[in-house]
Amino acid sequence: MTGLVSIPSRAGFLAARASGIKAVSAGFVLQAVPTGRDQWRLGLTASKKTGNAVRRNRARRRLRALARTELAARARAGTDYVIIARHGTVDRSWSDLTNDLDKALGYLHRQLDKGNLDKGNLDKGNLDKGNLDKGRSNGDQSNGGRRNGGGRP
Repeated sequence: MTGLVSIPSRAGFLAARASGIKAVSAGFVLQAVPTGRDQWRLGLTASKKTGNAVRRNRARRRLRALARTELAARARAGTDYVIIARHGTVDRSWSDLTNDLDKALGYLHRQLDKGNLDKGNLDKGNLDKGNLDKGRSNGDQSNGGRRNGGGRP
């Protein structure tokens, strides 16, 4: 495959979190969930815990390069991979990141081969947004749906 195929929606990221398998390393967190598609897809994320915008973007660029060079050779068709940056992603050496990916992929692929997934969560009917958000929506907030909680009652 020449280019990376992105996970297009939040639901794909939530599916990986809710029903996928997770491998944690010092450089990142790798999640994988089988989808039954013809190709593998990639999702990258870096929260504000990673650092400021410059640091988050640098972490995503490093993880994207890691996926292009290392993950593309070993990724399995029909699997969604989500890589979550950690605070140390930017400062970690490239060889350590590749070693982390090698170990994490080995673990995830062994778990997928064993079938250590909750099969009930993989049905397409259970991947709708309502089930994955665990009941949270803007209208369910105690502040009347306002994000900042301020303003009039």
